[in-house]
Amino acid sequence: MGYSNGALSAATLMSLPEYADLATQVRGWLLASLHVAVPADKVFALSATRYVSMLLPKRKVYNSFDLANVTSDPEVIQRMEADPLFNRVGTMEFFAGIEARARALRTGRVRLNRDIRSVWVGHGTADKVHPYTDTKAWYDKQTHLEDGTFQTYDGWDHQLHASAPGTSEIFYKDIGDWILARAK
Repeated sequence: MGYSNGALSAATLMSLPEYADLATQVRGWLLASLHVAVPADKVFALSATRYVSMLLPKRKVYNSFDLANVTSDPEVIQRMEADPLFNRVGTMEFFAGIEARARALRTGRVRLNRDIRSVWVGHGTADKVHPYTDTKAWYDKQTHLEDGTFQTYDGWDHQLHASAPGTSEIFYKDIGDWILARAK
């Protein structure tokens, strides 16, 4: 299972021909809040990282996004702010790589390998980090999937596993039911 940029990495792995043998051994892939695009007001800044990273690849960048855009649950926000490992820092090279992988998926330059068996994609319609419409458009282009599920979470934020108080159990049940339906 991949979440956000982790989902982007998993979708990229599933799409690259050199990893087709490995990726097709996985019985089912779960992608939550897949990073295919960013909101329109962030496109220029993220795209610029591609060029700046050529000059300053190791330059550290502080990503100052508002945690209220990630989840509506105040307790989750408090825990994230208190987590010493949650530092919001990356390099220009790191962010440029994320943008390049997202662009490759979004534009169709890479598509899921034909032999990928099962994919579940879940996305909240109120996601302010990665737009729901872009993820849905990407999923709709994966027409060869024989076992694909797109789960819409109406009004949910980016962090599906902790979108708002009381939503976690719904998300966990959806994931569990999907896995168990494919278990042999």
